[in-house]
Order: sequence, then C-alpha cells, then structure tokens
Amino acid sequence: MSKHFDAIVIGGGISGLTAAWQLRKNGTARVAVLEATNHCGGCVSGQSIAGLTADAGAESYATRSAVIPELLTELGIADKRIEPNPAGAWLVLPEGAQPMPRTGILGIPGDLEAEETIQALSAEGLQRAREDLEKPIDHWRERLAQPGGPQASVAELVVDRMGQEVLDLLVTPVVSGVHAADPQTLDLETVAPGLLERVVAEGSLCAAVYAQRLAAGQTVSGKPGSAVGGLAGGMNTLTTALLAKLAEQDVVVHTDVAVTALELGQPHRLSTTGGQLTAERVVVATDGPTAVDLLAATDAEFEKYRPEPGTGVALVSLVVDHPELAAAPRGTGVLVSPLVKDIDAKALTHASAKWAWIRDALAAQNPDRHLLRLSYGRISDEPGRLGYGSEDEKLIAAALNDAAAITGIELQPADIVDSGVVRWLGALPFATIGHRERVSAFRKKLAELPRVDAVGAWLAGTGLVAVVADVQKTLS
Repeated sequence: MSKHFDAIVIGGGISGLTAAWQLRKNGTARVAVLEATNHCGGCVSGQSIAGLTADAGAESYATRSAVIPELLTELGIADKRIEPNPAGAWLVLPEGAQPMPRTGILGIPGDLEAEETIQALSAEGLQRAREDLEKPIDHWRERLAQPGGPQASVAELVVDRMGQEVLDLLVTPVVSGVHAADPQTLDLETVAPGLLERVVAEGSLCAAVYAQRLAAGQTVSGKPGSAVGGLAGGMNTLTTALLAKLAEQDVVVHTDVAVTALELGQPHRLSTTGGQLTAERVVVATDGPTAVDLLAATDAEFEKYRPEPGTGVALVSLVVDHPELAAAPRGTGVLVSPLVKDIDAKALTHASAKWAWIRDALAAQNPDRHLLRLSYGRISDEPGRLGYGSEDEKLIAAALNDAAAITGIELQPADIVDSGVVRWLGALPFATIGHRERVSAFRKKLAELPRVDAVGAWLAGTGLVAVVADVQKTLS
C-alpha cells in the first residue's frame, strides 16, 4: 500500500465510495478508500440466495430528485434504471389487511375521501380527521415563525390536525416500518422537509400532503410504494459500478483495513491495521459513533455530538415455491401496524412481485418461485420481540409464519427453497427532534479542522438521495 495520498476516505459504504468519486471529479489526484469490513457498499450491497444476487439492504431510491439518475448516468448504468410494479403497498391493521391509502406522505392521507382512507378509519376517526379541513391553522403559523423553527414531531402535527386514530392506524405503521422510528420523537422537518410550511400555506394538513406530492412529481393516482426507482440486478449494482469507475480512476480501495487513530497535521497521519498512512485531506465516511471516536481523539469536544444508535434491524429473505403467491395478494409489500400483536414482522416486501428482474430470474428456476423479505425491529418494540439480536433459526421460522399471516396463504417449511438473514445496526439515523440542530453544530465544529470533512447517513438523513446529495454538497 502506498503511504501518502492527496485524500483518504475512511469508510467504504455508499457515502465513502461516492465521496471518492466526487473527489476524483474535483481533480484530487491520489485518492484511497479504507473499509474496515471485508466488503464495500454498506447497506447498498448484495446477498446470494437461491443462486440469485439480491439486495441485502436498500432495494430502491426515491424518485423525488434527479441526484441518483444523474449519478447513474455518470457511472454509465442509466440504462439499468427500472420502475417497480405499480400495484402498490398494503397495510395490516387490527381489523385486517387493506390497500394503503394513496396520496400520502409518511402515511398521512392527502385525500380523506379516498376509499382506502375511509376503509382504514372508524366513522369517528374519519370525522375527526376531516376536522383538519376546517380547523384554524394559526397555532402552526405561530410555531413556524419561532426562532430556529418549530421543532415539531410527526405525531404532534398529525394528532393536532387529524387525530389519534390517523396516527395509530396510518402514520405509525409507515414511520416505524420505513424509518424504524417513533413518530412521537421523529422530527417532522427532517423526514418531511417543507411540509409544515405547506400546511400553513394550504390551510390544512390534508391539502398540504396532496400539494406536496404533486409538487414532487407524484401523480394523484399513484399507489403508495411506487414513487421509487430501482436497478436491474438490484441496487447493489450501484456499488459494483462505483467500484469499477473508481478503479478506472486509479482510486485505491482497501477492505479489511480499519483506521484506529487520526492525528491532524500537515499532512494528517492515520494509524491503520495495515500500517501508517498520511494524507493532505481526510473524509470521514463512517457511522456516527465511529466518526466521533476518531474526531474526539483530536478534540474532546466532539464527544458531545455522539449520536444515539439507531434501532437494530434484522432482514429475513425467504425464497419459497407456492403457486398462490403469483397473484400478489398483498401487492408489492405490506407495512404492519404495531397494534397487530400476532405478527412480529414490521414489514414484508414481495420482491418478486415488485421487481420484474427478480420475478424473471426466479421463474427461470421454477414458475412458482418467489422472494419475500420481512424486516424485524421497531424502536417501540417491547422486550422479547424478535429483532436484531434474535437467532437466525427463530427469525426464519417466524418469517414463514408471518408471511402466511400477512398474505393469507398457507405456507409450510417444505415450501422454503432458501433463506438468509442480514442485520443492520443503526442502519437509519434516529432523527429525533433537535437532530438537525446537533448536525449543524457538529459541522460548525468540524469546520475548525483544516482539510477534514465528514459525510454519511447519520448526518445527511435517510435514503440514497439524501446521502449522495450531501456528499456532493460537502465536497464540491
């Protein structure tokens, strides 16, 4: 390994690989990426199951922005872009399964007359939700004008405008299933930027959600779960393409090399498990606790910015043979309300119904073959519920039972062709109220250090769009 570089990126997840790509685009000559594990990509990586390389983590990206399509074009894989089956997602509520309401954001309905919304709520709950259309907005206008912003939680806004039932039955399944968070503490501005401003402008939460979806280019008739894009072969092919392009640009990428200490200077000195290195510039692209560990050794004040760990998540993949799954009885996937106590999974994705490339690859093996992905681990789970720390055998057995309960199809252990479990600890940043302010303060402190930057989901927020856009902004 060379001993000196113009820039070293610590961390080979998607933020680290994107950072290296951005540095080379900016003209930085000698760039290295150091990844502590045996593979790059982080949550955007693959797993082998039933002879198929499927996504082990992220399977799609939000289409609200041009950031990812532009990156795909730069990498030469724009032709791999695909859209999911528009069949849409479902909810499992205490009263049973039903299609998820359309025109929603975070599960907040943008149409209180939609059939799915009416079906999900009781008569009293629907009447309370409709109060949003007439209720004065003055309180939120005053909150919005407060110095530093309103610092409102998702739950606070929803309950005030539409009532507890909308929160419990429509919003919480989405927030807990997608963001692994509690709507009571999830910062509204972090997960739905600009929504509160639109509430004040439109005069109601319902109208604001409807207008914001249109402004984001999502059709009113678009079904939930369909405002995303993917790649043929899975999102893990984005990591593969980045690695190939970085190799073309002579970027050095080392796995199984951990940085154990960072000493700032001219140049910076890095102690690693592969030896001593120096660099003119360092980009820390690790998880939050690891970043704080490295930086606090240079300045103890960084310790106060240590983020709370996110909720550990276990993702169970089942490849099963069953002819009745061809009908996609629950669309492309399901979010399960925490109020449903006889199902441990918080979500199920019918991957072979959602993505044509998976369907075709499995159908070539057996026409009745399907891939189901079930996730476990909510921040609100009681002790003893299945999750990150559960044994593989228990998770796989529970996943089969939960898949049967969710789809309404009787599934047996003999139907399983292959299975796999992956775990993500703190895979999503826990965007509690005050998160944005803490990130801003951290970055202000970091700016005091010469030629040191930090990127990653713990700073940027949830999803590929947020992570890649933040890398580009930070390193441009």
